[in-house]
Formats: sequence, structure tokens, C-alpha cells
Amino acid sequence: MAVESQDRRPLVLGLLLCVLGPVVCHAG
Repeated sequence: MAVESQDRRPLVLGLLLCVLGPVVCHAG
């Protein structure tokens, strides 16, 4: 379970970066 939680953390961060990336570029 601990391994799954750790593997999900970077996945969520990656998704957030992918979404925040274009958003910040558009906002700027």
C-alpha cells in the first residue's frame, strides 16, 4: 500500500504540472 501511495504522488504532481503549465503560460 505504501508503495502505491508513493507512486501516486508523482503521478498527481505530474498531472498538476501539466495542467498548471499551460494555465500559467496563458495567464502570463
